[in-house]
Amino acid sequence: MGVPAQSILKAQNRNDVVAIMFVKPNPPVSCIVDGVQISSGCTLGKGTIRISESSNCVAEKFQARDRTCTIGVKTQTLDELLSRLKKATETEILEMADNIPARSDEELFDID
Repeated sequence: MGVPAQSILKAQNRNDVVAIMFVKPNPPVSCIVDGVQISSGCTLGKGTIRISESSNCVAEKFQARDRTCTIGVKTQTLDELLSRLKKATETEILEMADNIPARSDEELFDID
């Protein structure tokens, strides 16, 4: 989510971006916050990421200067990943994590 946001917002500095996450507060869904911190440069420590509880979606609103964008994980993709996680071994979970970055933004996200 952070990589396409940086591109859309044309942020010149990773510190210019602020994010508001809409996410369930429990793992494994809440683990996406870790990925967003790494990929966007927004962190809880710097106060450039805020979390708002959501029961039915995983989305993020990014802002940099006068530009904004919203990026959400596609419901079908999230449902597929959560279904696979329920029955996956630790090795399979690591493989899933390694394979997610190879997926296209169009496959993973709804971007507005």
